[in-house]
Amino acid sequence: MRGFQGLAAALIAAAFCGCTEIDNPRTLAPGEPDVADTRSRELQRSQFDDIPTPPGFQYVTRGNRSFSFSRGGVRVGRFIYWGRMDVAEAAAFYRRNMGIRAYDWNLVSEDASVAQATFRYRKGQQDCTVTITRETEATYVRIDVNGPS
Repeated sequence: MRGFQGLAAALIAAAFCGCTEIDNPRTLAPGEPDVADTRSRELQRSQFDDIPTPPGFQYVTRGNRSFSFSRGGVRVGRFIYWGRMDVAEAAAFYRRNMGIRAYDWNLVSEDASVAQATFRYRKGQQDCTVTITRETEATYVRIDVNGPS
């Protein structure tokens, strides 16, 4: 019985000592917007259907590194992927795939080296830049798309 009373007292004390605010416990400076006021209601993480991804590459969303926006006939996106393929293999993937009918991008320029490759594509009035870089243990692909859809 004594153990039950001790447990009940501990639970009651814990209930009264809990935090009153769980959303953002730090103090806001005067005039600083709340987290809810700064959260984007327009940006998404949706990938565009006409941009291929090399096999085995993962979509990077942490830290809002990847995002997209489509509205009013305009689309903008930045997509980051990482994988184990080397730069030359990833560059060959984009050379082979961006121009095929499913994607239909036209190559405007290419600048490739051992450590990095950059491709610029165009489709109608849209621009797409694919940048492939090798970092310590992975290869990153950054895709920037913008223009009227």
